[in-house]
Amino acid sequence: HWTPHTAHRGGRLAKAALEAARIQVATALGRAPQGLLFTSGATEANNLALKGTRETRPGRLLTFATEHSCILETARHLAAQGTPVTILPVDAQGLPDRAAYS
Repeated sequence: HWTPHTAHRGGRLAKAALEAARIQVATALGRAPQGLLFTSGATEANNLALKGTRETRPGRLLTFATEHSCILETARHLAAQGTPVTILPVDAQGLPDRAAYS
């Protein structure tokens, strides 16, 4: 695998391909390519979204106990950093436990 962060020929080719993809996606979205971030997967994207949102829009984070572990671990990390976090319970079917909210 070639990484776009290396100076050798393969890295330069990877960087050029990544930048071409960034322009193509940004154009399709009607956005500037400079603001478009690619992540390596869902865990990285979820962490970026949750942590980034907390910096720009502070407030309580609500999530469900059945959320993916990358969300729950990030929520716990944010709670340790002082963000108010509520992990909402679910019932035996995995649906919001309405009785817990009254």
